[in-house]
Amino acid sequence: LWIARMIMTGLKFMGEPPFPVVLINPTILNKHGQRMSKSLGTGIDPMDLIREYGADALRYGLMTAGNTHQQEIRFSPDKVEQARNFANKVWNLARAVLTNQAEEEEQALHLTVADRWILSRLDRTIAVVTASLEDLELSGPGGALYDFIWGELADWYLEIAKARLYDESDSRARFTARAVLWSVLDRVARLLHPYMPFVTEEIWQQIRVSGSRAAHKLSGWEDELPESVMIAPWPAVGIVDEAAEREMNLVMEMVRRVRAVRSEYRVDPARFISATIAAAEDLPAIESGADVIARLARLRPLAVYQVLEDKPQRAVTLLVGSVTVYLPIDEMTDVEAERARLLKDLHTAEAQERAVGAKLANQQFLSGAPAAVVERERSRAQEVAERVRRLQERLELLGE
Repeated sequence: LWIARMIMTGLKFMGEPPFPVVLINPTILNKHGQRMSKSLGTGIDPMDLIREYGADALRYGLMTAGNTHQQEIRFSPDKVEQARNFANKVWNLARAVLTNQAEEEEQALHLTVADRWILSRLDRTIAVVTASLEDLELSGPGGALYDFIWGELADWYLEIAKARLYDESDSRARFTARAVLWSVLDRVARLLHPYMPFVTEEIWQQIRVSGSRAAHKLSGWEDELPESVMIAPWPAVGIVDEAAEREMNLVMEMVRRVRAVRSEYRVDPARFISATIAAAEDLPAIESGADVIARLARLRPLAVYQVLEDKPQRAVTLLVGSVTVYLPIDEMTDVEAERARLLKDLHTAEAQERAVGAKLANQQFLSGAPAAVVERERSRAQEVAERVRRLQERLELLGE
């Protein structure tokens, strides 16, 4: 009704509608699905949330609580706490990047596969965020920025770049890593500004007085940066680098798989173990990313071949696409202690398998129990059978 009144008043007195687009915002409900009411005590005082978590956290948490095109959104303070943690992550990331921006002699950039990958992922994020905001969908872009900033920039690229940032022997590699980080942070601050205006403005005041000329050029800046991020132009969408993304996806998946095996065998996260890789047709990508794989998966020495004639004995074998990774069991665990533990687990799993099998073989149970209960037992039987199979495989790897 307020909007209708404003439109009619504009037409009556100004001869034109006061605005071209209207966003009908969903009704914000509390976590129990109740309308927020001060008199009924079902509301949430935003000032309380701001005092505890900050204004940016409340803004981001509310904007990403649900799809803008829904009729209603359930809102919980838990979302604001998550947003506060994300704001802290952004702040710490910016501090890590900006404290590594030193005055250096300008050099030509030498982009690695990881550099090309993060720039390509940024371009994809810019495209998604821009298209969604133009469609007046607010939650999707916030989630895309969260995934990119936390899941790709902080968790992967920054960790990969650290080796070059602190390498005093290769000034060009260090200069390039700093330039790429500055450029990505610059554009991230502009993308995130509608969601976290206070944090991004504070970061922007440091961005605008730092960065090399090469870093500025990478972001598309020809002149000085604006005094405020509020008046900075929206980042332009660049060209996606499919090849770099494909190579990095392979490297990242290998690191994930190796980390999973190390965790399964309870290997100390800081300890290096040796590894052998048969890369097949992916040899160029693996050789290019070998340093990253070795450092993030804690593999040393790491031997890379195209084809391996003699396969290592007593090794866990991982298949990642066409690439095969061999991890020696003797380096990951005390074989005798591991065998004893696995045998104990196998006996327990086999007993569970027999018990579930007996229940499912009982016609009285099958005919009398509710269908949901029977289906649950069948699912449990499949899970137990799979566990038995995996334990047997691991025991076979350890030998007699």
